[in-house]
Amino acid sequence: MKRTFVICIILLSLIIMGCTSNTNSPVQQEKQPSDSDVQAPDEKQVQKPTENTVPEPIGQGVMKMGTTTSNSKIKITVNSVKFISKIDEANTAAAPDGEEFAVVDITIENIQPKDNIQINANMLTVVKANDGTNYPVDVKATSALTNGYKIGNFEPGEKKEGELAYLVPKNAEHLQWIYKLDLAAGTNIVYQVK
Repeated sequence: MKRTFVICIILLSLIIMGCTSNTNSPVQQEKQPSDSDVQAPDEKQVQKPTENTVPEPIGQGVMKMGTTTSNSKIKITVNSVKFISKIDEANTAAAPDGEEFAVVDITIENIQPKDNIQINANMLTVVKANDGTNYPVDVKATSALTNGYKIGNFEPGEKKEGELAYLVPKNAEHLQWIYKLDLAAGTNIVYQVK
């Protein structure tokens, strides 16, 4: 009984210490070249940086699209975002009235010299509105995309690009794409996407 009580106290202490920690992992930036804007008739394209644009953080820890952030294990870039009401590529997905898909094009690279890593962007990312609402990956819509992001193992130095779809309200403003870098420490990488 005493042993169980002591273990519970230790676990509770660890949880409290983890929740109150305000440490962030170091995040580095580098310019990622981008293509010129291409816009389909039924989609709104959010800004993509041009070759002459030097991305800077938008406030404390919030990144602009086209900027690459990294830690000791991975590099992440949000290349572009488009807002569309219907996906008709590999399969079809339609947003209900009043909603649309935020399709976020990302690149993730394993920068570790020796270790493989498993990255499930479906579980580690959300789009967050300024009212605090989180919108998870819409798996059906993502699978309808021709370039839908594929979950998988990353060999050292391997880089993958793909799109993730999130169902968001059409009138949503100030949307952020969040990658949960370290769930235990609560460290996130945040990009402003609208």
